[in-house]
Amino acid sequence: MSLKNTVLVLFTALAFTAAVQCVASAETFEITKKVPVTAAKVLTLRLHGSQNADKSGGYDRIGVYDGSRLVQIFKIANVSPYGDKSTRTYDPRSGETTVVEDMNFDGFKDFRVQAEMPAGPNIPYYCFLWDAKANKFVHSKALDFVTSPEFDQKAKLVRSFNRDSAASYIDEAYKFENGKLILMESKVTEFAESPDPLQQDKLIKTETVKKRVDGKMKVVSQTTKLVNRW
Repeated sequence: MSLKNTVLVLFTALAFTAAVQCVASAETFEITKKVPVTAAKVLTLRLHGSQNADKSGGYDRIGVYDGSRLVQIFKIANVSPYGDKSTRTYDPRSGETTVVEDMNFDGFKDFRVQAEMPAGPNIPYYCFLWDAKANKFVHSKALDFVTSPEFDQKAKLVRSFNRDSAASYIDEAYKFENGKLILMESKVTEFAESPDPLQQDKLIKTETVKKRVDGKMKVVSQTTKLVNRW
């Protein structure tokens, strides 16, 4: 065997060993989180998952309990649009990747779990809204696609920040109307190189604002200006 092939075999073996050790070091766990859906009704989430030695891991299922009685169960494989069997986050055992708050401004607490840990700032979640009439949580696919959501309780708006690329950013605001999530406003900020060779320390910044007018998103303003590159 040549030296090159020997090195390749050793590298492959080491990589395989590291992968096996990582899997072997994963520990399953179950943590709980309280959801006071009303003043008189407090449900308990039991989040089951696994976590590796480097604290990476996630949940594969979420049980909803009323006291000791299981009333609902959500499997990540059934709610993921990509068929993922588990969430993929950092330190899921801490419970910090699960957030309890009113997400549709109806006065009832809901919950969401971080779906994955992307390289950029666009954080996706699996969102579950409390349906008071059905007396259960309902998975909201519409909210799932709002990245890094923030819930403005005063304005009753769902705000989102999305970095489309290194030179393009999108701020959006959504509103619930008759139970449906509707985009109300968006601002796209884009940066481009200046074509002027004497202004290479500058960038062209363009902001385009759209608002919903008569049921349709329309451009209401667009501004362009030079800004410092640094």
